[in-house]
This record gives sequence, structure tokens and C-alpha cells, in this order.
Amino acid sequence: MNSTKHQFHRSSSMPMQIGRSASANLVDDAEKRINEEIKQLVQDIRRIGTTYPSPAPYVLFGELFDDEFVQQYYEALLGTLKAAKKRGIIRFKGQMLLKGMHDNVVVSIVNESPPSPIDIHNTNSSRKTPFRSSA
Repeated sequence: MNSTKHQFHRSSSMPMQIGRSASANLVDDAEKRINEEIKQLVQDIRRIGTTYPSPAPYVLFGELFDDEFVQQYYEALLGTLKAAKKRGIIRFKGQMLLKGMHDNVVVSIVNESPPSPIDIHNTNSSRKTPFRSSA
């Protein structure tokens, strides 16, 4: 019989694996939280932001910071933004964003663009280009 014993760290409801140090488990918990926050950040940029005139969704830092859900959800918004930027998920100018001073800094999702338009009237597989070169 293979019985697994779980211990719980006092600051977490997640079970610790026996044989691992408590600090290793805390690092894992922190990493999971950061990953969850980055996924939520991408959703919040799409929810709050706009796609006009750029095809990729973006949000101004001030709009993101002032959003009520964002204020309640993130333990440290700047930390989540920096982690997402370091991982290449979002982009913004500069290293740090401060409320007020950087309200108009654009925060955008990297490599995200809308799907290419589909021509519903053209059913064959060849693409027609609207401009032809005379060369």
C-alpha cells in the first residue's frame, strides 16, 4: 500500500509534499499565484482595453490601475506587470509604472492580433489580392 501523507503549511491550504523543504513549497505556491495573476492580467487587458486603432488589445496603465476588479484582485499589480513583461507576455515602456506619472503608458499583449479576415464570398482556396503589380 502506497499511502501519501500530506502536511499543510500554516500559511497555505495547499498540502506540502513530505521530503521537500517548506521554502520549496512556498516558492511553488508563489509561482502558481504569479501564473494565475498573469493569466488574469491578460484577460483584464482584453476586458478593459480597446483594439482601436491598433489591432492588438491594449490598455492604458491608469485605466488598468483604476479598475475596481483589478484593485481588489492583485496583491501587487506592478509585480504582476513586471513578471508578465519579463516572460514576454505583455509589453510597456520603461521599467516601472507609477500611478499618476505613467497613467498614459500603453500596456499591450505581445504577439496578439485579430484573426485574419475571411472572404465568405470566395470559396476556392486561391487568394485574390486587391492590388496587382504591373511588373
